[in-house]
Amino acid sequence: MIERMKIKKEEGRVSLNTDTSSKAADRVVEPTATPAPGADITSTPPSMTRMPERAEQEVVKSRVVVLNARLKKLNTYSSFLNVLTLMVLSWHLVYLGQLLYAAAC
Repeated sequence: MIERMKIKKEEGRVSLNTDTSSKAADRVVEPTATPAPGADITSTPPSMTRMPERAEQEVVKSRVVVLNARLKKLNTYSSFLNVLTLMVLSWHLVYLGQLLYAAAC
């Protein structure tokens, strides 16, 4: 569950940074200044930068699906154990009640 929360938190950050329709992204101003001398000037087309992001998002989604399945399985085991414990403790309470009744008679 903690891993899943970490992934959701990271996913939230990623989606905030890549979301172009958000108000924060609308306020970002593109720099128009010329680069410093000696700086590497390389530009990548937007389509190439989106592909790794999509692949990364697919990996994150697959990890979330796996973690959700694991969490569901663990929750099932926990629920079964809780019901079993309730049954055993109820039986033990009946047993102690019978001993108390037998001792009183």
